[in-house]
Amino acid sequence: MQEIKNSYGIEINFSNFTAKVNGERVNLTPTEFKVLNILFSDAGNICLRARLEQMVFEERSLTRRNLDVHIHHLRHKLKRFGLTITNSRGLGYCLDRARERSLDAF
Repeated sequence: MQEIKNSYGIEINFSNFTAKVNGERVNLTPTEFKVLNILFSDAGNICLRARLEQMVFEERSLTRRNLDVHIHHLRHKLKRFGLTITNSRGLGYCLDRARERSLDAF
């Protein structure tokens, strides 16, 4: 059975651990794939940092920066598709569509 999640233009395929955005394959490391899946499951909502760390790294003892590095790389890979991962300081991260700033707001 092939499990595929699809939303935000993102397609996550668990049978072959691949991700596509708008039909274009995104090359992800296994850790980036885990992070994207978790953020995708909570898309539009804040995913707590502690939950991400627990689900991604399980019992491995790592520094707080480990997650930050994977988030950084994932942000870079998703940016060209109009997707963003925002940080809610002290809470966690949120996967969402990038919002363009209007110059009228200034």
